[in-house]
Order: sequence, then structure tokens, then C-alpha cells
Amino acid sequence: GSAASPAVAPQDGGRLALDLPPNWREADALSLIVTGPDGHAVFQIADGSTFEVFPNSRVTFRDTFNFQDMLQLVPDALREAAYALGAPKWRVIVVVSYRAAFQGMLPPAVGPLAQTLAGHDLVLVAGSSVFPYYPNIPGDFLAEGTTLVAITCDPDEAARAPMGDAIVADVGLTLRALADELSEPADRAQPPARAALEPFAPGEQLSGGEVHATLAQLFPDEGIGVLESPSSTAALRNRLRLSRPGSYYFSASGGLGFGLSAAVGVQLAQPERQVICVLGEGSAQYAITAFWTAAAYSVPVKFLVLRNGEYSILKWFASLENVTGAPALDLPALDVAATAQSYGVPSSSVSGRDDLHAALAEALSQDGPRLVQVDVAPGMALA
Repeated sequence: GSAASPAVAPQDGGRLALDLPPNWREADALSLIVTGPDGHAVFQIADGSTFEVFPNSRVTFRDTFNFQDMLQLVPDALREAAYALGAPKWRVIVVVSYRAAFQGMLPPAVGPLAQTLAGHDLVLVAGSSVFPYYPNIPGDFLAEGTTLVAITCDPDEAARAPMGDAIVADVGLTLRALADELSEPADRAQPPARAALEPFAPGEQLSGGEVHATLAQLFPDEGIGVLESPSSTAALRNRLRLSRPGSYYFSASGGLGFGLSAAVGVQLAQPERQVICVLGEGSAQYAITAFWTAAAYSVPVKFLVLRNGEYSILKWFASLENVTGAPALDLPALDVAATAQSYGVPSSSVSGRDDLHAALAEALSQDGPRLVQVDVAPGMALA
């Protein structure tokens, strides 16, 4: 439903108790905006969970079930612009918002993306390219009746856009100027909330979505994801929320081979943040010797390898072209864990969700590089 303000009562030592709805953990987003003499507050929830809020910081929730969620306070410019355009308003002090702005991932292909945006009069793109397309699924760039305006600080990015108009300017300042021009909220119905993801169906093997849901439970607050698992990219992006800039590295063109070595480089560049590299067993083969670099220089990157026994993304591409029986797309007996171990990276292989959770938690608690390989069902994982 709509945003709701929980009751707030002061406690000893300047603490505040929040009376949150019992299902608050099921919210798509929890937006907290705190005002006070120093902009800092400590909150304690009735079930014993505690968290602190600092100005311009993210918020971490912890409880006895090891629940963790990472949130970043909404930047003023984006919050004000969203409100002026009629989006649900984040109330001052504390807000639990069950109407998250996130509506899911846009398909990265021309035809399906246009179909997803059909029915919208105006598409406003702030700080993103228009659009990174891959694979090639033809169609109209935009449906009839839909216009697009992009705000970007990159003139090359603006020139590359195949449709719409572009404003080349500072994105934050432009959003603030837009909010100033729209002094009153739009008088229109709120958009429907995002439909809940379907529960996982029981099966002999984990799906890619189940793997990424487990990863999301354990993903560090300051974590960085490097992704090269083409058959489960959509599932990861639907399950894992990243709100801090510089937290997601992915090939914009669909090329393979960058992920493993790039993860080592990102970890070397940002030693204060934990890098988790998510790979398919086929993707790992392109730069397999990066395991030696990670081991030789004790680079503490963690690797999560999804092993589905096939070249799933190419099988899917073949189906788009109505090709059946394409050769050499099965990858039996590839064991990335054994290969990484031979290079000096401690590795483990698992198959069940509980074992995966335990192995990932153990890997994240250790210094130096670690690898967890998990068997998953073949095929594309979209959610």
C-alpha cells in the first residue's frame, strides 16, 4: 500500500522505538529520512533490532535471524523531483514505504523494452544511457504515443541515443530545477505496486533465482558485484538491490571473458569494499588464470560460480532464431572449483540452498580469495 509513518517514542539515552507493522520486512523498500539537531538518530525496533542513521549514510538492519538489508537515504534532489512528479512522498522523520519506486528491470532488447514502456506518455531517463541493448530482438524503439527525454552529463551518451531528446547537464542540479518548477504534486492516481515475484517451485536442482536470493541475504553492506553469468543475469538483478554508486560491474555489450579478471582488478582498486564475482562455469574459462593472480597476491575477492552444465545463453539465442540441435552447447564435467583450487584459491562445491548459504557465509568471513561453486538447473533464470 501507501507509505505509512510508524509511531515514534523516545527512550532512555536518546533512543527512539519504532512501532513498525509486523510485516515490515516484506516491504520492497524502507525509506528513512531523519531530521534533528545533528541529523543523527539511533532506533530500536520492538523485536530487538537496532540501527543507526547518519546524515547521507546507508542503513543496515540486523536481527536474530541475521536479516540484513542495505538502504541509502534518498538524495534530496531525486526525492523532491519524484514528489513533484506525483510519486509517493517520503515523509520527514521516519517512513516505511510499501510502494517502492522499483518496478523491475527493463528488458535489454529493442522490441521487448518498447513493449514494457508502452502506455506511458513520457519516459524520463536520469543518468543512464538510452538504452544498452543486447541481444538483438527487433521492434520499434518506442511505442506510438510515448516520448522520451534523457538527462545526462555525457554528450557522447546523448548523441548515441537512437530516439528521444537529451538534456546535457548535471543530473542532480537538473532534477532539482525540475522539482522547483513543479511546486505541487501531480493530481493523478499512483502507479500500481510491483507484482511480487513467484515463489520458487521445488525441484531437484536450485534455480539461478534461488542462488541469487541466497546471495542477496548475505551480500555485504558495502559490497560490489561483478557479474558474468548470462543465463541468470535477470534473476540477479531482480533479487539483489544495490543502491550505492560503483557497486555493479557488467558488460554493456554482451561480450564474455571480462568478469573473472575484472573482479580481481576491482578488488585491488577498492580493498575497503568486498567484491563478489558471480560467474557461469563457461564464462570462467575465458580468463581462468586470474585465479592465480588472486591467490598469488592474496586478493580477497569472493567467487560464486553457477554450474548448469550447458551454454544456456547460446541455447536461448538459438531458440530465438528457431535453430534446434546446435552442436557443442553442452558443457559436461566442467569443474571450476577444482581448477581454482589448483591455482591456490580455496574452493567448495555445493548443491542445496542451506549448504549454499553456509558456504557463502563461510567464504565471506575468510581473508583472501574464496570460491563457492553451486549446481543449478539448466536453462535461463529470469527471476
